[in-house]
Amino acid sequence: MDVIIKSLKMDVTKINKSGKIIEEITSKPRQINRYNHANRFRVCVNGYELDMSKAIEKVYKFELKIYGIKSDAKEKELHRGPKNDVAVALRHRVLWSIYQQLLKSYEDIFGNDLKKYFYDCGINFYSVNKLYDRSEGEKEFKISVELLPQETREFLSKRIIGLVARLLPCEEINLHQTTAVSADLCARERSLQQFLEIATSQMMLHEYVNFFSFFFCSFSSQW
Repeated sequence: MDVIIKSLKMDVTKINKSGKIIEEITSKPRQINRYNHANRFRVCVNGYELDMSKAIEKVYKFELKIYGIKSDAKEKELHRGPKNDVAVALRHRVLWSIYQQLLKSYEDIFGNDLKKYFYDCGINFYSVNKLYDRSEGEKEFKISVELLPQETREFLSKRIIGLVARLLPCEEINLHQTTAVSADLCARERSLQQFLEIATSQMMLHEYVNFFSFFFCSFSSQW
């Protein structure tokens, strides 16, 4: 009886009873350059099909941390808290409200076009414009609690008497980068994928879904 051995690489070797190799089939080599032109493909993220060839060149990633200032002057990181679904949903809603007020309060820096910014209600913030260079370090923005909606103020409670947001430049993300879909798992990085997930999720937080056409000339919903 012939024995067939399959390797992890999916090579197949057939050996007869005397131990002699009678047939050896080598698996096809991986097409490493298969995704070299992936920016020409359509990518589907969160139910939205995006034509990456029509995307803008890059976005700028920042670390955005929002703190509540207590009456004893101690700071509380508002993105931290219980992990259960209800607590996370409430926390995200409050952070989104504070984030919106941040953009409005500092219109001289962010402008009035909210389509240029993306926030994951955690610590990741993206901008179409290069607001400032990393060499300038972290910038601090104070936010008045009184300007927030009532439900947000109630969530924060009277123990929080002030808010401060700290913004730090992190990296530039090329929207035509193909490593996000690289066939080589070791070479794959998630920066672009993470941005697209956040951007498409944010579409549901805006009144009009066509705001995303600012970045992509065409897209179609798969819902």
